[in-house]
Amino acid sequence: MLWCAMNSIHLKYKSYATIARQDPISGIWHGRILNIQDVVSFEGKTQAQAEAEFRKSVDGYLDFCRSLARSPNPPQ
Repeated sequence: MLWCAMNSIHLKYKSYATIARQDPISGIWHGRILNIQDVVSFEGKTQAQAEAEFRKSVDGYLDFCRSLARSPNPPQ
């Protein structure tokens, strides 16, 4: 799901959410998964790349937790 406002995009994937923001100087989009205790961040040069990187970050986080045999933080 994608919702866009000026210089920010709201994304949701597999119940995880983020607000990616564009740095006004570099133009790079960045964000982190919201409402979990762990810190998982991502960045991209375009909105589309930021969305793809967010999805990769969620999948990577879930895979990492599985590799440690621990439950991922569920979004709150």
